[in-house]
Parts: sequence; structure tokens; C-alpha cells
Amino acid sequence: MRSPLAEAGLTKGDVRHAARELGLPVWDAPAAPCLSSRVAYGILITSQRLAQVERAEAYLRELGVTGDLRVRHHGDRGGARIEVEPRWVPWVTERLPAIKERLTALGFAVVEVDPRGYRRGGLLAERAERA
Repeated sequence: MRSPLAEAGLTKGDVRHAARELGLPVWDAPAAPCLSSRVAYGILITSQRLAQVERAEAYLRELGVTGDLRVRHHGDRGGARIEVEPRWVPWVTERLPAIKERLTALGFAVVEVDPRGYRRGGLLAERAERA
């Protein structure tokens, strides 16, 4: 797989700067890695689980959450862990009853907010903590 921008020596910052200069509305959009990165290690990745994560994150965006956001899927019994930027943790926690209702309707058994907020590589860190 090739990365033409990287091959040209452009960094993510360079690309965001160029997009901003061009007036593109997505110049500061948060990174959106593959949905499978939201499924905990050892849990089978299925189209149903990916759809649950996608719908849960879309719902939180509809509520107004901006910036980094991940709904981590911990399997049928483990449910969902919501990770948002630290500034959003109190806001989401305040609305947790309604959020739980919606995410439960999507098929999550348990819904919680990570009080530490979003951390890049959160599933890796969690795995290391258990080891």
C-alpha cells in the first residue's frame, strides 16, 4: 500500500494546514480509524458489532459531542465503554441515563463512561494493565 502524501514528505500537520488554506470544512476533523479498532482483543469482529459501534458513535455526535470519541465494544456481556475528550466526560456522564437507554437499544448489555477520557490506544493500555 502506498502513501503518496507521506512519500512527498508531507506530515499530517502539513495536510491539515493545506486543507485549512483551501477552505475545506474538514481541515480539523478528528482521526477516524477503522471501527474494528474499537472491538476489545479476543472478541470476534462481526458486522453486527461494528454496526453497534458506528450507530453508538453517530448518536453521541448527534447529541453534540465533538473531537475524539470512541465507543469501545467489550463483547456481549461487557458492553460499551465510552471514551471522549476529558472536557466532555462530565457532559456525557450527566446524560448517561438517556445514553444508556439508546445504547442498550442498540444491543449493548452495559454502558459506562471512561472517567479518564479518550486515550489513544486505549484498548492496548487496558490489555497491558491486565497483564
